[in-house]
Amino acid sequence: MDPLSRLFSPEVLIPVCGILMPLAVVVFALNYAYKYQERKHKTVVDLLEKGLPVPRELLRSQQRQGSPLMRALTLVGLGVGACAFLGAMFHFDRGLWAAGLIPLCIGIAQLIALKLEPRRPEPEEPSAIDLQ
Repeated sequence: MDPLSRLFSPEVLIPVCGILMPLAVVVFALNYAYKYQERKHKTVVDLLEKGLPVPRELLRSQQRQGSPLMRALTLVGLGVGACAFLGAMFHFDRGLWAAGLIPLCIGIAQLIALKLEPRRPEPEEPSAIDLQ
């Protein structure tokens, strides 16, 4: 077997792809976030150069969409579903079902934090900032 055909054999190609694919996803995600921040910064600079006010929405950090309660309940549901799925597929005696306890416990912790945390009123802010 020549070295090139050995390189493209499944015994070598599958582990290499398994290692490089998550790395590629992270690189693409970080590149997207960098380009987004760069465009946002250019927009702010362009507005300031033209003497226009900068909307507060451009200066705020991006908030997660959806309510915290919905995110917590989604994690609880994901944990229960993963426990049931892994238990049904691999039988409960093997213990693989316990992997579903990770999102389940995170969701329960978020629900507890939502219950214990006092509500914060959102302050009223002006819709734009004028830096002149």
